[in-house]
Amino acid sequence: MEVFKQAGFKVTKGDAWSVLWGRPAELLTEDVLRALGPFQRINHFPGTWELGRKDSLYRNVAAARRLKGAAFDFIPKYFLLPGDAGAFQSELEHYPGKYDFEDLWARSARQPRGSCHPPERFTSDTGRCHSRRVAYILKPVASSRGRGVRVVADPRSLDLTALEECLLQRYITDPFLIDGYKFDLRVYVAVTSLDPLRVYVHEEGLVRFATQRYSSSSASYRQRRRHLTNYAVNKGHAGGATADGGAAAQHGISGDGEGELDATVGSGGGQGGDEGRGGARHCPKWSLAMLRRHLEARGHDWGHVWEQVKDIAAKTLIAAEPRMGACTRAAVRHRNCCFELFGLDVMLDSSLRAWLLEVNTTPSLAVDSPLDERVKGSVVADLM
Repeated sequence: MEVFKQAGFKVTKGDAWSVLWGRPAELLTEDVLRALGPFQRINHFPGTWELGRKDSLYRNVAAARRLKGAAFDFIPKYFLLPGDAGAFQSELEHYPGKYDFEDLWARSARQPRGSCHPPERFTSDTGRCHSRRVAYILKPVASSRGRGVRVVADPRSLDLTALEECLLQRYITDPFLIDGYKFDLRVYVAVTSLDPLRVYVHEEGLVRFATQRYSSSSASYRQRRRHLTNYAVNKGHAGGATADGGAAAQHGISGDGEGELDATVGSGGGQGGDEGRGGARHCPKWSLAMLRRHLEARGHDWGHVWEQVKDIAAKTLIAAEPRMGACTRAAVRHRNCCFELFGLDVMLDSSLRAWLLEVNTTPSLAVDSPLDERVKGSVVADLM
């Protein structure tokens, strides 16, 4: 609300409004859409569920991949159950328990078999974690904030006939780690038009950490805070401190997130630092700028990572645009009446290859720390 006020907007009643901001269920009604004037804007597109529902998102990206090839190969292999139960059973028969890890590693790095080799163990300076176990992650198709999500160590134990609509996806068992902690990227993407398609990727975003050190052991899969990076799952389990306060402040981390990164991942930048001294479990969020500096300080190519992220954002919207565009054209009279802020969740594997996990149509703009205020305030201000 403060950002709207700073941009010159004020709350009003009646029909003479300029921007209507709310959730899709509140705005995407026939009465609201048909009444939109050419000067009015709402913050969702009709058909936004083509991105927000995991089943629709994955079908759209898969359809684009069939048409346009490997350029759209940025989602892990998946099955939509119960419909894909037969295909999943065939996968289990083809891969009876474990993959040839060298082959999996080579394919993830886009290298011919035998040209690269998996590390023998986790090393915190590279962020790589060696794992030979194949696992899957089970997600409801229309939930958020980690609700109903679980890692499945033994897929043969699933009763496929008893499952309601859900997504079963190959679990990324070799995530890039910081000081042994798993994380994902929340990338903010603004779409101001579908015809023509205009997509903006904000240069700033959030890095969300799990709050227990990652383990590839199947015994750990029930420990949600070790494997899930959703802030709603990890909030309240980080010693009461985030990257901009609490324990971080004790180690020289400034309130705007611009302090020395090593303090947030343990002494020595992850070389066996003490978890109780500002480790990543004390910092469930970083900014993208902090991650960039952390990676570059260790010789990693942030430019290559960020190009992948932007590429995923553009191609995800390209994949969904045909259906979203058709819905929008059928629902509103003026093509420029809709805009939307999406939150893309992206995971980096041990070779720093980026994978799209899901898209949020109503990313949380709640502010509970100075870091949130700085990042999210900047995102909304630039959107306005």
